[in-house]
Amino acid sequence: MSIINAWKPEEDVVLHQALGKLAEECSELAKIATRCMIQGYAEADPVTEKLNRTQVMEEVADVRAAMRWLFDVLDIPFKGESQREARKFDGFKRWEAMLRAKPNVRQTTLSASEEIELAAARPAHDIDMVEALEMHLVRLIRAHPNRAALAAFDPDTRMWFVAQLTGIASGRIPLTDIEALVARHLPSATAEQEISA
Repeated sequence: MSIINAWKPEEDVVLHQALGKLAEECSELAKIATRCMIQGYAEADPVTEKLNRTQVMEEVADVRAAMRWLFDVLDIPFKGESQREARKFDGFKRWEAMLRAKPNVRQTTLSASEEIELAAARPAHDIDMVEALEMHLVRLIRAHPNRAALAAFDPDTRMWFVAQLTGIASGRIPLTDIEALVARHLPSATAEQEISA
């Protein structure tokens, strides 16, 4: 049999709001952490184009600020790392060591910039920076389907995709090659009409 209590909201309005703000900030951090797991830490929000990693750090800062406010409201001086926090961190580091001990369990996904850097570091016969750029372009098209559809009719939108790839290539791939890559994946409407004619 469950026990029913006459629970009432916290009566101290400031404590109530500090707890509520901490819960809100924690949920925002959970949301962006989940997005990083799904989309990738180095990727960007498809709507705002803000980097996921930037948003994570902003939300971590917000949670820390909310925690400091709660400590202040409760009049609990922050004395640095607690024993519980130290134990928890130690557990996370042991878990990390176990995960790193089995590198073949899951492939690490690299950002487009990391893929380009890796390709540039390989011997000349093994370099395929264009392939790394192409993979990034495919991700961009998936992340921005409306923009990709518009690119068939709007040269400025097509240039947005070219600019994204040019920034990553950092001069290691000729602009004409990048434009050709975009044209292959996002043919213009006029090019399609010429082919069918």
